[in-house]
Amino acid sequence: MLSAMPKHPQSVKTSLWRKPWPYLGFLVLLVLAAVILYNTPGIHERAVYHIAVWRGKIFYFFNPPSATTFDPIGQATPELSAALPPTATSLPTASPVPSATPLVPPTPTTVPTALPPRVELGNIVLQPQAFNNCGPATLSMNLSFWGWVGYQSDIQKVIKPRLEDLSVTPEELVEFVNTQTPYHALLRYAGDLALVKRFVATGIPVLVERGYYIPSDGWMGHFGVINGFDDEAQTVHIPDSFSGIIDLKYSDLELYWAQFFNTFIVVYPPEREAEVLDLLGAQADQAASLQQALELSIQRAESETGREQYFAVFSQGVIFSLQGKYPEAASAFDQAFGLYRELYEDDRPWRLIWYQEYPYIAYYNTGRYQDVVNLATVTIDATPNKGLPESYLWMGRAQVALGQESTAAFNFKRALTWHPNWAPALAELDKLGVEP
Repeated sequence: MLSAMPKHPQSVKTSLWRKPWPYLGFLVLLVLAAVILYNTPGIHERAVYHIAVWRGKIFYFFNPPSATTFDPIGQATPELSAALPPTATSLPTASPVPSATPLVPPTPTTVPTALPPRVELGNIVLQPQAFNNCGPATLSMNLSFWGWVGYQSDIQKVIKPRLEDLSVTPEELVEFVNTQTPYHALLRYAGDLALVKRFVATGIPVLVERGYYIPSDGWMGHFGVINGFDDEAQTVHIPDSFSGIIDLKYSDLELYWAQFFNTFIVVYPPEREAEVLDLLGAQADQAASLQQALELSIQRAESETGREQYFAVFSQGVIFSLQGKYPEAASAFDQAFGLYRELYEDDRPWRLIWYQEYPYIAYYNTGRYQDVVNLATVTIDATPNKGLPESYLWMGRAQVALGQESTAAFNFKRALTWHPNWAPALAELDKLGVEP
């Protein structure tokens, strides 16, 4: 008797899919679980970091950012309306003309006549930074020294709602302290090691903006809070948001700090303001501090070569912009971009425009609108993340001046994509009568 023929394999396979709903349901659950996990704090931050790293590696392999240069057109300056200052926002990225901090009558100095050879201040809670979050993380650590109870995410939500936003400025950090905490903060320039040591020896940490170099990833900007020094080891002590606790050589601090013309922030309780101003001396006046930074940058440009000369000339452009001297600033930036082209590609600090909107400001306020558009385009195209709201904002402003209002509106909206509810971009759209 013949046995029953087995079912054809294809028939079995087909029969399994006659009722696909359990499988589809399982797939939907997997997708939902992945979405929930991705948006879970902590997991989201790590996921964003790893995705950004690998996306960057792939992008930079095919589009090396160091190979890209910017060539200013330098078109003639037309008749201009009133100059447009740096980004106007409740958390300003700059001030067109630094306002002088009122000087307090001198008080007996709090600085010891002879500084101790070694000091290390405690009470700073180390916070490893989230993706691209060294500014909020460092400020949070600085505030923790004074007893502030908070975390970097509390700062990040205010000054950069999206982690992918690539830039936080010193001005934004200062504004957060002065408006969101019971403490005070001052931003000054042309700091030096002696000044840092005086503050630390008196029990006040100093937050600095400096360059940072990783062999596998190149140069980038970075913040750090100095809470100690050791003359014998020739180091400053930094609880670093990226590298952990580090002791940085005096020589390395001086090298990388100069790349941001020795910009520093002092955070302090309001009752110690007179003491802080006394420690600052002549630099208690912000305009005087900025002028000193300009003079030092000019000296560095004359004495340095290569990348450090580029930083010195670029710094002059930033300082002139802060002083409202836009033609001088534009000329300095033209020179800096020329020096940049002469650098070996491996030496080019191609991330610098992420942190500095001042070339846009200088070119815009001298009527060089196409240079603004071209620089923003080059910068955005060389960046895989595209989290550059300042670049989109200034490109849009220049396009308005060029009569390209519809394109400008598009770029203002792109700025809002990376910085939601950002006052400057909202204001520009309102001027055009366009809904966000």
